[in-house]
Amino acid sequence: MIAAALKAHVHAPETVLRRLDERATGRTEVYQDIHYDDPTGRLKDAAQELRVRTVHGADDTRTC
Repeated sequence: MIAAALKAHVHAPETVLRRLDERATGRTEVYQDIHYDDPTGRLKDAAQELRVRTVHGADDTRTC
């Protein structure tokens, strides 16, 4: 699985959501993340993370 994420500060969320709704069909999902590191914080110090993400959607639940 290849995944990509874009993060941005949104100054007018209502406008962005309206424009997205005009162009695509949205879906509601709830993300549950668990982050792991060793006791010394080695991953955090290296700006890395180990994350297990569970996504709860209307039709299914998946973990990656």
